[in-house]
Amino acid sequence: MATAAAVKDEQTAHRFAKDQLKAFVERVEKLEETLEMLKRMVEVFEEDCTIERNFEGLVALSNPKYGLYIERPDPTVAKEFSHEDVLLGRIQDVLPRYLDGSLTVFEIAERLNVPFRALRRYLGKFADKGLIRLSTRTSLATSRTQTH
Repeated sequence: MATAAAVKDEQTAHRFAKDQLKAFVERVEKLEETLEMLKRMVEVFEEDCTIERNFEGLVALSNPKYGLYIERPDPTVAKEFSHEDVLLGRIQDVLPRYLDGSLTVFEIAERLNVPFRALRRYLGKFADKGLIRLSTRTSLATSRTQTH
């Protein structure tokens, strides 16, 4: 027959093990979050590039030849829009002024407060239509080798 002290020791050990498991799971979750953040950083390093326009003046993004216009929410029409479409629709009028080759996709995304991945994907469509040229930047390792 178990004594009260033995039962109490077993309950304490069980609570300790449960707390340790919870702390371990929380650390694993933090590591997973960190890994995802690092993956996104690597993606930016690999996919970031400068953009140069291959057009002059304004482009009719809605022209069927391009099909790049992103419809924007209209308060008088009930229609669902993805969060990404709302963000890209908001910036599509100002985006062309940033396509002069002086900024990278990452820098434009930061200035316009849109996710890098969404902007890079949208600009990829511009490149596919021949409206812009995406030029990858020289990596830090290459530039260090070239300057030293």
